[in-house]
This record gives sequence, C-alpha cells and structure tokens, in this order.
Amino acid sequence: MLSTAPAGDAVGNRGRDVRSADDESRQRRYGALSESLAELERFLQRKNVTAAELIGLAADRRKAFAQMPLSEGNWRNYVPA
Repeated sequence: MLSTAPAGDAVGNRGRDVRSADDESRQRRYGALSESLAELERFLQRKNVTAAELIGLAADRRKAFAQMPLSEGNWRNYVPA
C-alpha cells in the first residue's frame, strides 16, 4: 500500500540528516576546489609562468602515440607480482 503522508513526513528527521550530509559534502568539495586552485596559483608563481603559458608548453610538447618511444615491459611497473 502506498503512503498518503506528505513527503516531508515520510522521511522525518532522516531527510533532514541526509540534506545536512549533502550540504557538508558540497562544502568539502568547495574547499577542495579552493585548495586546488590556491595550490595551482602557488605553483605558477614559483615557476614564474601563467596558466596559459603552461598549457601552451604542454600543447607544444604533446606527441602522438605513434611518436612515443617504445618501452617494452613498462607495464610490469604497474602490475603487482
């Protein structure tokens, strides 16, 4: 049988707890993003480069897969024995 209780009554306090947890999670994600941006800014200042310049360097150094040197057995570095 389906409940005819209003949605707020159906979840009771648990609904509020879940919303609080969601809010806290959003705040942590916002904090992590802020910290990441601050770390990037410090890196750019240390290297005396702008984000656009760094992206340009990466683009200039990019190689196609076929241009990469062959490294046989390198996969063993990433697979447990």
